[in-house]
Amino acid sequence: MTPPFRDIRIGRCRPADVAFHPGGRCFAIAGEDGTVRLWDTATGRAAGRPLTDSAAEAWAVAFHPGGRVIATGWSDGTIRVRDVSTGRPVARSRRGHTGGVTALAFHPGGRLLASASQDGTARLWRTPALRPAGGPLDGSDGPVHAVAFHPGGRLLAAPGTGGTVRLWSMPPRAGGSPGSDGRHRGPVP
Repeated sequence: MTPPFRDIRIGRCRPADVAFHPGGRCFAIAGEDGTVRLWDTATGRAAGRPLTDSAAEAWAVAFHPGGRVIATGWSDGTIRVRDVSTGRPVARSRRGHTGGVTALAFHPGGRLLASASQDGTARLWRTPALRPAGGPLDGSDGPVHAVAFHPGGRLLAAPGTGGTVRLWSMPPRAGGSPGSDGRHRGPVP
């Protein structure tokens, strides 16, 4: 195994999630101290001021494929979308889950954001306005800890805790909810 390229000291913050900017120039760390910090990839130094606007813990972070916007998910069920350069909100924050937001993923085309939650659901949001794109997607018999879009944008996957991965076809149907393509049962290798 190759040794690490660099160790970056992030202080006492316990990181919950990390995401690279699509251009690779920086990465973001969502911290359980209630901050999201950007770090310069080349220097390993903090890039800009931390994004802090919640008393909750930051649990999830994702960059828009265009690189200008960052989405953050919080332990109180809130999702926020901000401009990467200025840190200013680009949409009203939304509380779309009854549990903490555990994961976020942008559709490859950038028009949708998926969120996963401790409440056992996944949700789709239209970007950049962060408006719901249909109702909750029943993801599991327990917390949903991840969401991912197919590279071509055709599917959304959300694994549950009971050995099930649910797949939904994209884009959402006329009624707003994606179609369920099926489930994979059993352990995922």
